[in-house]
Amino acid sequence: MNRIRTLAWAGAAAFASAASAAEVWLEAEDFKRPGAWRVDTQFTHKMGSAYLIAPGVLKPIGAAATEIELPEAGEWTVWARTKDWVPAHHPGRFALSVDGRRAPGELGASGRAGWIWEKAGAFKLAAGAHSIALEDLSGAYARCDALLFTTDASFIPPDDYAETERLRARLAPQPPESEKGPFDVVVVGGGPAGVCAAVAAARNGAKTALVHDRPVLGGNCSDELGVGTDGASNHQPNGRESGLVEEWNLLDPNRGGHRLSAAAALLTGGETNLAVLLNERVTGAVSNADGRIAAVLARNTRTGRRTRVAGRLFVDATGDGWVGYYAGAKYRFGREAQAEFNEPKSHMPEKADALTMSGCLCSYAYEMREAPVAYETPAWADVLPPGFDRPVASLAMPWWLEHPNDLDDLADAEEARDELLRYNFAYWGWLKNKSKLASRAKNAELVSVPIVNGRRESRRLVGDYVLNANDLVAGRVFPDAVCHGGWGLDVHDVLGMKRPVGNGWQGNPIPVTTYSIPFRSLYSANVPNLLMAGRCLSATHLALGSARVGATCAVTGQAAGTAAALCRRYGLTPRELGAQRISELQQTLLKDDQYVPGVLNRDPLDFARDATVDASSASCWQSFHPPNWAPCPKGVENGPNGTKLAVDACAFAVVDGVTRIVGNKAHAWVSSEELPQWISLTFDEPKTISEVRITFDTDLSLPFAEFFPKTLVKDYELEVLADGAWWTVAEETGNARRLRVHRFSPVKADAVRLTVKATHGLPEARVFEIRVY
Repeated sequence: MNRIRTLAWAGAAAFASAASAAEVWLEAEDFKRPGAWRVDTQFTHKMGSAYLIAPGVLKPIGAAATEIELPEAGEWTVWARTKDWVPAHHPGRFALSVDGRRAPGELGASGRAGWIWEKAGAFKLAAGAHSIALEDLSGAYARCDALLFTTDASFIPPDDYAETERLRARLAPQPPESEKGPFDVVVVGGGPAGVCAAVAAARNGAKTALVHDRPVLGGNCSDELGVGTDGASNHQPNGRESGLVEEWNLLDPNRGGHRLSAAAALLTGGETNLAVLLNERVTGAVSNADGRIAAVLARNTRTGRRTRVAGRLFVDATGDGWVGYYAGAKYRFGREAQAEFNEPKSHMPEKADALTMSGCLCSYAYEMREAPVAYETPAWADVLPPGFDRPVASLAMPWWLEHPNDLDDLADAEEARDELLRYNFAYWGWLKNKSKLASRAKNAELVSVPIVNGRRESRRLVGDYVLNANDLVAGRVFPDAVCHGGWGLDVHDVLGMKRPVGNGWQGNPIPVTTYSIPFRSLYSANVPNLLMAGRCLSATHLALGSARVGATCAVTGQAAGTAAALCRRYGLTPRELGAQRISELQQTLLKDDQYVPGVLNRDPLDFARDATVDASSASCWQSFHPPNWAPCPKGVENGPNGTKLAVDACAFAVVDGVTRIVGNKAHAWVSSEELPQWISLTFDEPKTISEVRITFDTDLSLPFAEFFPKTLVKDYELEVLADGAWWTVAEETGNARRLRVHRFSPVKADAVRLTVKATHGLPEARVFEIRVY
């Protein structure tokens, strides 16, 4: 929309136009036809609004166009708020046109640092509608924040950020601040951690808001950035994270086997307790006298509208610890001194510093042409050190395409992103012209370099326990464990690509065993109602090298969201919940298919735990490498906890309390004869039941979930035995989930029976767990 204001007073502010001057403010993000220009909303918390950017690959991408309505005829001076993002070279140049007439000179080439106002020109214009265009001249990330039209030729808009904000507020006033809530739980940040936290809280009965500053959910693992949901299974046998992240990976039709398209998954889930607020950047917090957060303050990244989101519990899943920062939470930033936690000297400095791992632009794209394509690194991207020569195996973007770690991407996130742009163009030039793959790359043409920075490290909020590298290497199982991890201690070279040789790591990754993450690392030490999940959990820099990956972030989110819901249910702070009800939290997580090392199903409400297990056939787990199964003999014996077994413990595995292969134990019923095959649970006396939960096998040995894994049960029928007859309560075809929850009208039953009719590939049925409520 056009933001129009006619001034009819003098001296309104130091930067006001002359009396009776007319002014029209046009936000660049309001252009109706942006073309190939993109709206960049990453830095609204630093510069007040989104802006248009032209992400060409050294080729102009054309014009962004719109219309503007002028209130009166006259000579209008036009100003553009621009940035010469490499002042020594002026890479991002563009021109302004009004009604097809181009203003003289180039914008974005001021030679000055930072965002400034540039005079685009003066036009004699009639009252009414006029066409406006921003014409990319260089194909090198030209950018424009806003245009200001004024009939006061002497007026010079202020470059200062605060004054520009006041000018924006005067000429483009926003509606009054709105309020949403109060919610039981407010989750800020919509990456894997935040999405899992929000859905976990909602499914556990809490009225929940998910506040996210991007147009799509998923964070680094979204379709926007495309990072895989890496986790424990990349390094640990059968270690893949389950629970919500597994559910969404299995349901996501676009992920290609390894991405979290969380937005689509949320729509599929139809979460009734969850409100999702997209494009909302949290810019502050309101706290009570006792230090509890009462609300967060958000600003819409597209419209500027401000919203107060009130709540009782808050989860910081921003990755940067913004909610904690605004609320005064204790936090760590950078690398600890080696001696503080006695972490490996090979990876930690003698003295603490403020270095944090660089992010990446994920990722550039290239296309192969029929003939050679010349490429010369532009002068503005000449940033590689002399003698640069890294080992490469393909033309794809390497994960170590990073800026030096002394660049503070919290203080200036845009500068950090821009440095990554320069390194991308520099690397492509080296790859095509100097690397060992130059001959392979001669026909390759760079076609896109993205603008969104996939961040790796920032603030880490301090909890009652700071997870450290020794915990991970030892595979420590905490008494308040709520999730697991298993990625190696993976921290990156502090020099980034300023180091000419090397493999990108700050010391090779240190292997870990499957470890647990304690609940004490997921709530703030000094803000009573604040939990945290994902990259801003309570951990050292080196421990974060493991815990930062997508799937591990997701399970911390599910733990934090579940805990927040229980806090609301019982009127407890997170610390009180950990002290009084940690077992209930752990059991709730297990019930929702989250793996918690060292914790077995001990749910007293689960009738299956005391049932007699029978099956039409069963196979016994014989060995792990390679997997080997053999038929189980029939026979009746007493199982653990006095349970009667109609076959040996192979069938009893569905109630042994573990829902994955651990070590050399399968913890699963596996049939041994041709499908269909059945497994039943018979109660000692009739039970009134209304819910059955079944956990199937989705092959957690794979690093990423396959779409319809061959181990997964496809078609099945669930029956209950009541009044001497079997009654069908659920029948599924084409199942795509690991955890299936079937609810039905209460019935007094003597037994339940699951009949597996088909899988997605294997000849046998595989079931990890059956629960009955």
